[in-house]
Amino acid sequence: MISTAAGEPPAHIMERIGPGYRLIEEISRGSTASIYRAILPKKNQPVAIKLFNPRYHKEPRFAIRFREHLRRLVELTNDNLVAVLDYGIDGERYYIVMEWVEGIDLGSYISEYAPLPPNLSTFITRQVCTGLDAIHRHDLIHQGIKPRNILLTAQGQVKLTDVGLSGLLSESGLSKTHVMQAGMGYIPPEQARGQKLTTQSDIYSLGATLFEMLTGRLPFEAKDAWSMVRMHARETPSSPRQYNQQVPEELAKLVLRALQKDPVSRFASATEMNNALTAFETNYATNSAESNHSDQQPATLDFIALLKGLLAPSMAKNLLLGPWQIAGRRLPFGAVLAFLAALAFVLGFALLYASVNLLR
Repeated sequence: MISTAAGEPPAHIMERIGPGYRLIEEISRGSTASIYRAILPKKNQPVAIKLFNPRYHKEPRFAIRFREHLRRLVELTNDNLVAVLDYGIDGERYYIVMEWVEGIDLGSYISEYAPLPPNLSTFITRQVCTGLDAIHRHDLIHQGIKPRNILLTAQGQVKLTDVGLSGLLSESGLSKTHVMQAGMGYIPPEQARGQKLTTQSDIYSLGATLFEMLTGRLPFEAKDAWSMVRMHARETPSSPRQYNQQVPEELAKLVLRALQKDPVSRFASATEMNNALTAFETNYATNSAESNHSDQQPATLDFIALLKGLLAPSMAKNLLLGPWQIAGRRLPFGAVLAFLAALAFVLGFALLYASVNLLR
C-alpha cells in the first residue's frame, strides 16, 4: 500500500497486537510510526496497522488527545477516505487499524509520471475534494494534505489517509518539528505564520498538490525547509503554465485561486472547488472532443475554395504524390473521385475536339 523506506527491505514478522491482530509485514517506517500489513482476527481479512513510536506513551496528555481524535475518525465514513476500523494501545504502543488499500500513494505516482495530464489531475483532485468535504462536515481539518497521504487504488479510486494525525502529533513537543518539515512544501500561509487553521487551509494544501501534479514540482522550492515556509507565508506563486505550457489557462487560474494567501480569497469550501473543477472538466472534454473530431474528420470546404484549389498549378503534383490535400487539409475521397471524373471528361472532350479539327 505504501512504499517501504529507502534502503530498508520489508520486515516479515509474526507478532500479535491488540485483540489478536497478526502483524505480517512492515510496509513503511518513519520517525513517528510504522505501518504494517496485518490480518483481522477470525476473518483472515487484511488490514493496515499504524503502530506509533513508544515515546508517545510517556506523554500522559497524548493518550487523551489520541482517544478523542480516533473516536471521531471511526465515525467518519466516506468512499474517498481510508476507513479507520479500530484503535487502541498495546503495552507502550498506540495503534490504529485501517482498511487495507491496494494501490500506490500519489507522491510515488508523481515521482514516476509527472507532469500528469490535466484531466487525470482534476479527476484525482475532485475525489480528494469529496473526501475533504466529508471531513469538514464533521468539523475536522485534515492538516496534512500532500501526495503521500493520497492513495490511488487499483480500481481508480482516490482515498485520503491520516486525517488530522499531523495536527495530533504536532501538538506533542516530541514530533512537532518533524511533522512540520514533512509537509512544508504544502504548508498554508496561516500555518507558516503561526495563525489558526481553517478548512480553507486544506484547500491551499490541495492547491499545492494539484500544482505538483501538473508541473512535477512544488509551487515554491528552496534549499532549506524554513526558507520554503517563508515563501509560502509571503510570496505569490507563479502560474503552473510557467513550468508546463500544456496546462490550460482556465485550470491554471483554479490552481492559483486555491493558492491565495488570504483564506477568504480561496474557494469557500471543498465542494466549491469540486464544482469549479467539474465545470473545467466539462469544457475541457468538449473542446478536446471537438479538436479530435476536427483532426480526424475531413473539414467541410467551401465549394469555390475547393474549385480554386483544384485549378491551382500545384494540384497536379498533389495528385501524383498524394495524400489528397489542399493547403495541408485532407480532401474527402468523394471530392477526389469527382475531380478525377471531371478531369477525364474534360480531357476526353479536348481530345475529341482536337481529332475532329485534324480530320477537317
